Amino acid sequence: MSQLIEHRPRLLVIDGSELVHRVFATRLGQDDYQLMVASDGEEGLRLARNGRPDVIVLEMELPDTDAYGVLRELQADARTASIPVIMTSTFSQPIDRVRALDEGAVDVVTKPCAMIELAARIRVALRWTRAPLCG
Repeated sequence: MSQLIEHRPRLLVIDGSELVHRVFATRLGQDDYQLMVASDGEEGLRLARNGRPDVIVLEMELPDTDAYGVLRELQADARTASIPVIMTSTFSQPIDRVRALDEGAVDVVTKPCAMIELAARIRVALRWTRAPLCG
């Protein structure tokens, strides 16, 4: 009898904060996810295209990077267009959250947030990517 090997989801975190990288590594990287981290948009786009993550967590306030531009590039590239993006922000206003959703993010999380909540939102995004197609 063959065994089904469960795929550990690949999570890409694009955030300029080393502290955020460490928190993700501690809370999600050990057991649940294969974790990739990027400190800026250029590195994040490279990792997204080559690493094929299942979900991307993208910080709105990246240093020296337009996060909305990164989101648009992800949406425009056939290799990354279907990857759900959850945007995070410390200072977002409702207009920023609406813009992120309008630009293609599947969710927006205001930081600081409980890691348990963010993990739940990541699981929801994963369910959408793994849902069987109708028809």
